[in-house]
Amino acid sequence: MTDLMIREAQLEDVPRIAQVHVETWRDAYLGIIPDTYLQSLSIDKRAEIWEINLRNQHPKSHTLVAELDGQIVGFIGVGACRDEESTANHGEVFSIYVDSDKQGLGIGTRMLNQGLEFLKNENFSRASLWVLAGNESSRFWYESRGWRRDGKVKSEHRGDFDLIEIRYVLHF
Repeated sequence: MTDLMIREAQLEDVPRIAQVHVETWRDAYLGIIPDTYLQSLSIDKRAEIWEINLRNQHPKSHTLVAELDGQIVGFIGVGACRDEESTANHGEVFSIYVDSDKQGLGIGTRMLNQGLEFLKNENFSRASLWVLAGNESSRFWYESRGWRRDGKVKSEHRGDFDLIEIRYVLHF
C-alpha cells in the first residue's frame, strides 16, 4: 500500500463514509439481502445519519477512517457495547467496512487492530460484534482473527425480510 493512514473521522468525512457504507452493503450483502432493499439505500440519507452519529458520539466511542493515497476507503466504529446485558468492561465493534476493490490489502485488519486498541485504552476487557448470519466471508475473517461465536442471535425486521445476526466476542 502506497500511503495508508488511519485517523479519527471528521464531519467533512461524512459524505465519503456514507458512500463507502452504502456501496459496501450493496456489494457485500448481494444475495443475502434482497436486491430491492440494497438498491433503495440512499447515500444522502446515510450521510444524515452519519453526521448525527459523529456530532453526538459517546466519549468512549471512536469512528476511524482509513485513507489510502488521500481517499477514504474504509471506516470502523467502536465503543461501549450497546447490548442490554453488557457490562462496564464490554466494548463493541459497531461497524467496519472497506471498499470492495480495496479488500484483501490488510486495511480492515489495521482498522480492526486500531479500533481494539482504542477499546483497550478505554479499559474494556472484551469486545463483541454482530455479523449477518449469511455473510460467510466476514464470519471467516473474524474467526481467523480470534473472534468466537457466543451463541447470541438477533433478528431485525426490515420491510419484507429479516436480518439475522450472530454475535461474536473477543477477550483481551
